[in-house]
Amino acid sequence: VQPAVSHAATVAANVTRRQFTLELAQQLRLQPATGVPQTFKDLPQSDPAFGLIMAAHQAGWISGYPDGTFRPENDITRAEFVTVLVKALKLAPKSGQVFADTQGSWAQSYISTAAAYGIVSGYGATHFGPNDLITREQMTAMVVRAAKLTPVSGELSFKDAATIDAWARGD
Repeated sequence: VQPAVSHAATVAANVTRRQFTLELAQQLRLQPATGVPQTFKDLPQSDPAFGLIMAAHQAGWISGYPDGTFRPENDITRAEFVTVLVKALKLAPKSGQVFADTQGSWAQSYISTAAAYGIVSGYGATHFGPNDLITREQMTAMVVRAAKLTPVSGELSFKDAATIDAWARGD
């Protein structure tokens, strides 16, 4: 049984590590891992998301923290999101923009690669905000760019459609 992903949150809401991992695993049709031991001390085998999170971990998309935790309820940062997205899509490393606030960061190469593929942009020319929490709006815009989807024009039927920024709509 695969856990459900809720699409009811607003565009401005942050995204947890659990939510993002489940969403990406389901979108990329990753099958839940079975018969694997508990790797993260805060993610028991009884957790409904265990199989998909462990499959993403085995695939090399995600990792835990040095203290042996996964922290599934922590909100995901922009740097973490981009890193997982680049790994999941198996994007070949490319030299793209290095933002001033990512210089020397653990995620610099992933963010630079995503910039080279046109997936990410910063807040202006020099600031990416790698430690900022990613919003659903930012996450969706990056996924649309990564998948090379064409943004929908016209009226959207989402409950919070009026709150979607023009940049995220592709306007």
